[in-house]
Amino acid sequence: MPNRFRHSHRENIFGLKQEQFRNFIGNPQHWNKYAYVLNNPVTFTDPLGLLEYEAELLKKKIHIHIDDHLSDKRQQALKGKLDDAIKNINENSGKLTDQQKSIVGNLKTIDVSGDAKRSFVIEKTGALTFSVRDVQESSRAYLGSDVGHDAFHVDLFKMGGLGLSRGNAAEQKAIDFQIDFGKRIGLTCCGAGTEVKYLQDYRDEIEKHSDYTNSPVQ
Repeated sequence: MPNRFRHSHRENIFGLKQEQFRNFIGNPQHWNKYAYVLNNPVTFTDPLGLLEYEAELLKKKIHIHIDDHLSDKRQQALKGKLDDAIKNINENSGKLTDQQKSIVGNLKTIDVSGDAKRSFVIEKTGALTFSVRDVQESSRAYLGSDVGHDAFHVDLFKMGGLGLSRGNAAEQKAIDFQIDFGKRIGLTCCGAGTEVKYLQDYRDEIEKHSDYTNSPVQ
């Protein structure tokens, strides 16, 4: 992670050291090695290095980006929630199957976006986008299970393209994976009002959610 004191550290004087992460191609400025906070330090600051960083998920590196337009306080809160979810997955890795670990490894990046109306994954690139609301309102186990859910969609894509990875049938399969994966990392189970019961009901009534399931992801 970038040095948290980089504004004043004598070896990391502002404007003279390369920014470490430039892996989000949606904004070309992320490819500029010297573009601190998208070349707009009047509007944005990143003294703690929260906007983009690298984490380890099941012994694989994953790049994480927190929305540049959020306040430092919200960035810290979202980063804390996401880091806790990833930590929980790692701590429960011994309970996961090799297949589950391999599927989660399909994800390459996680982006938390204030513009996203819902969470989604771009299967071809393994790029997962979480909405701010999903991160804020989910328990660490549920957020971790969402990581598994979308990683499973990527796995379906690898097997049969978008025709296999999207739609109600794909969503039901992803929920089944999410439930089993989630139980292993601490989803509340089993009975009325639990996280597992919510997912089971959603899966069983998938036709009611077709508009959401089939809505554009971008």
